[in-house]
Amino acid sequence: MAKGRKALKYGRAQDATTCFEKALMAQPQRADLWSLRAESLMALGQPDAAVQSLCRALVLAPGDAKGHNNLGVILVSQGKFDEAVASFRRAVRLDPDYLVALNNLGQALDEQNRRHTGEPTDQAAEVQAPSDAVAAFQQATALYSLKRYNEAIVQLELATSLDPSYIDAWTNLGLAWAECNQPEKAIPCFERSLALRENAGIRLAMATVLPIMPDSTEAIAFWRARYMAELQQLQATGVRLADPVGEVLTASFYLAYHGAADRPFQEALAAYFRSACARLSWVAPHCHRSMPLASQGGKIRIGIVSAHLWPGHTIGKLNGGFLQHLDRSRFTVSYVCTGRQTAEAVSMAGQADDALWLAGDLTTMQGQVAERQFDVLFYTDIGMDVITYFLAFARLAPVQCVTWGHPVTTGLPNMDYFLSSAALETPDAQRHYTERLVLLHGLPTCYQQPDGEAVEVDRNRFGFAPDWHVYACPQSLFKFHPGADSLWAAILRSDPAGRFVVIESDESAVTQALQQRWLAAFPDVYERVVFLPRQSGPAFRVLLASVDVLLDTPYFGGGNTSLEATSLGTPIVTCPGPLMKTRVTQAIYQRMGSTETVAATSEEYVALAIRLGTDADWRTQVSQRLIADRHLLFGDLAVVRELERFFGAAVDAAREDRQVTDWQDGWRPTLSDAPTHPAAMNEV
Repeated sequence: MAKGRKALKYGRAQDATTCFEKALMAQPQRADLWSLRAESLMALGQPDAAVQSLCRALVLAPGDAKGHNNLGVILVSQGKFDEAVASFRRAVRLDPDYLVALNNLGQALDEQNRRHTGEPTDQAAEVQAPSDAVAAFQQATALYSLKRYNEAIVQLELATSLDPSYIDAWTNLGLAWAECNQPEKAIPCFERSLALRENAGIRLAMATVLPIMPDSTEAIAFWRARYMAELQQLQATGVRLADPVGEVLTASFYLAYHGAADRPFQEALAAYFRSACARLSWVAPHCHRSMPLASQGGKIRIGIVSAHLWPGHTIGKLNGGFLQHLDRSRFTVSYVCTGRQTAEAVSMAGQADDALWLAGDLTTMQGQVAERQFDVLFYTDIGMDVITYFLAFARLAPVQCVTWGHPVTTGLPNMDYFLSSAALETPDAQRHYTERLVLLHGLPTCYQQPDGEAVEVDRNRFGFAPDWHVYACPQSLFKFHPGADSLWAAILRSDPAGRFVVIESDESAVTQALQQRWLAAFPDVYERVVFLPRQSGPAFRVLLASVDVLLDTPYFGGGNTSLEATSLGTPIVTCPGPLMKTRVTQAIYQRMGSTETVAATSEEYVALAIRLGTDADWRTQVSQRLIADRHLLFGDLAVVRELERFFGAAVDAAREDRQVTDWQDGWRPTLSDAPTHPAAMNEV
């Protein structure tokens, strides 16, 4: 059994399974062996066999709460939510303090109800009535899992009042206040937790907490300065982490929305983590410079890494084409999933040659990836989830690169390349990246054209009056930088028939914070701001088709939304800045040869918006041109072919212990492999 555990720890799942099965031949009544076999089978991507093995373990040890929880997790990955809920309930009944099972139960109940009714459920909040501190904490945990943070805060405050020494309640209260956009209330809660017990993860959460919806540019400056100072203090005091994946509660996601260059912050954060946990910088055996690349003379082995690579997610839409179209005569393509093994993720994995579903602690997951001996690891996004971020610290392939899923440098020394586009970057852009910046000729996506079915304009559906000029900005609310508030006010003041339409956050506290900020910033026209509830995929497309003008958010612009809107012919006004995260819509329009709604200044941005909103004839002309040229954006195999050549060049360079320093691709597109590429059409 010890040999099997070691094999599992280092990612050798097949060896581990063999060891456990040999042990079971001698000791078939060992429930722990059946459980370990289930874990190794899951690592091999065999959930059905894992369920059978775990059920056998639970027959032998029916009181194992962890086993029932693990069974529920597997059942969720198979989409069997009714059975999963039953398993999680058994785990909670056996161990009422089992927080992981409580959280899983809340999420499973929510998903179960969504599938039946389309709406989230309240059942998870009724796991126990709050008759004492533990019960209040459990109810808060379920509420938190449903993103009902304000209600969770009520129960957590009750728990801490009933038991002031309740460490986990203080911690979760801090996290809930942070989710409610009140970091100033989160910090004292973290301090109370730390006074009761030192914890590196909580200390980091306290140091790096940020407002989701800052109320001013001055507030942004304050919180960024605090973030850097606290981070430097953490590194100076030598706060250590044993397993960052299990200990770190939050990532640095919201830094990217402050409208500033984040390289110093990303590098400081990475430096702290490397000093706090030496294991992060682990080097896989096949990556030692004295060893040849694994695929020398054969196909290049590529692992595409993400927690979000599934059809309905922006990351899946941007990168699914790579998974599907990379040339299998030259490459073996694996999907390395750092997220849950959901039905959607499994469907995307079907486009790869194989899939690797990571599980366990950091060391185990590093070993699972290293066992595959990839030549290239291609991260679609780094910074959106904790597991992907920490996995990227290690040297797990000779070539490691990331692209624009989260359009900010990682700050990681072991990340070799950032794959961007000449259309997305300014001439001096390299200074914003720790990685070597690679400028592809096209946008770094092979985006499938959205559903070809006609989308009917339906203004009545959203309550738009016939005489309204609808200016919409349907972005996540954390993209609304306070520095842009004057633009929205200027547009509304210039067009008395104008309405500014945005989408509510799924957290009411964030929506309320933005409403209060705007009411203070432009009280004279605030009544013409319209907050719509969140829209499903089809309804969102109807909304995009039904508005008059889309307004790109300055400081952090649209990506997937801009592509979808362009496919419908809805014009977008944009004003690119110096950073890639502000330049995507401009790059889309440059690709189509249509830049008439790209502004150079804030004043021009407002003027273009007003002209589009009030001049129906011009708006129609712009829309017709977008529809006529939209085919240029989608299914771009030229960028896939260029990516293949880059991967080949990067692997060749790694064999010589060097990097590709100046990517200059001499390829010219032809109609045979890139029929929609403008250069190919110009050749004709």
